[in-house]
Amino acid sequence: MVDLYAGSGALAIEALSRGARRALLVERSTAALACLRDNLQRLDLIDVSIILARDVHRSLPRVIDFGKVDLVLCDPPYSQLSRALSFLGRLTEAGCLKDHARIVLEHAARDRDIVPPHPLLVVGAQRRWGDTGVTVLSYQDPVDDPRTGN
Repeated sequence: MVDLYAGSGALAIEALSRGARRALLVERSTAALACLRDNLQRLDLIDVSIILARDVHRSLPRVIDFGKVDLVLCDPPYSQLSRALSFLGRLTEAGCLKDHARIVLEHAARDRDIVPPHPLLVVGAQRRWGDTGVTVLSYQDPVDDPRTGN
């Protein structure tokens, strides 16, 4: 699994506690990275985690090297939603997603109509809690899509 804009690592830690075998966490904030490293060490998850200390938008080569994933957690600053969506489109285009992979995107609740950034991503569940919205995008590999006859 990949956690973009990882912050403290809470989302990746939750995924790891629920069965994810390994995690790539991308974060550029020095303060957040210190907290993230501390959290992973305290919970003995450092051996199943790779921390990438850089801007998400410069991380694609390392995400590609990490291998195909079935879960992407993406919690960008609300003001960077369009950039995050663009990156998710590039991630999809690069072949980083396993068939039926899920992308969980956190955003401002006011952003109600999330347009999938790639034709192979489909909007699934959407929820709102106060000022926070979450949209789940699903990836369908066209080779395995019964609609294409492949």
